Amino acid sequence: MEKLSGKTALVTGSTDGVGRLVARKLGQAGARVLVHGRDAERGARVVADIEASGGVAAFLAADLSALAEVRRLADAAQATVDRLDILINNAGIGTAGPRQTSAEGSSCGLRSITSPAFCSRCCYCRLSRTARQRGSLSTVEEGARAILNLATSPAVEGQTGLYFNGLHEAKAQAQAHDLDARRQLQALSLELTGLSAQGVAALER
Repeated sequence: MEKLSGKTALVTGSTDGVGRLVARKLGQAGARVLVHGRDAERGARVVADIEASGGVAAFLAADLSALAEVRRLADAAQATVDRLDILINNAGIGTAGPRQTSAEGSSCGLRSITSPAFCSRCCYCRLSRTARQRGSLSTVEEGARAILNLATSPAVEGQTGLYFNGLHEAKAQAQAHDLDARRQLQALSLELTGLSAQGVAALER
């Protein structure tokens, strides 16, 4: 992995599993890591692991099943660092068992889609021009390698909109290329997050 000295990374869902390993590897490569999760004790352990390896890290707590918490995470990141170079939306919102709804009334399945999108938008003003936003799995080690490849490899520098299966570029399922489905998903995401198409366009200019 390339050296990441001077870079800052926010890894959501990084107090356990793949996210934890990714955060530790980024710290070992020299990045300043913002560790995110819901459990402060677990977060403190990940921060301690990174610091024990000579890295720099801080823990930010938030429950991303609620969009208000997503915004709070973005605000906390902004208060902690002056820029982000890498944003990894790793946090997952569990959907096993009976149908669950968030405090805001939408299904947790929908939150698994809208929360990462909203997190990216909320953090947009802090992401540097060359920042990488990609979400990429299998064993913990294989998943971590796939994510780190997308987040740090010079081979994908400046590229976006790609789909990867592990370490290899692949073709996404047919529905991902369905323009009508994509428009519907975008409209629903904007509705649920309270964002507007005009507002998103203004952020991206």
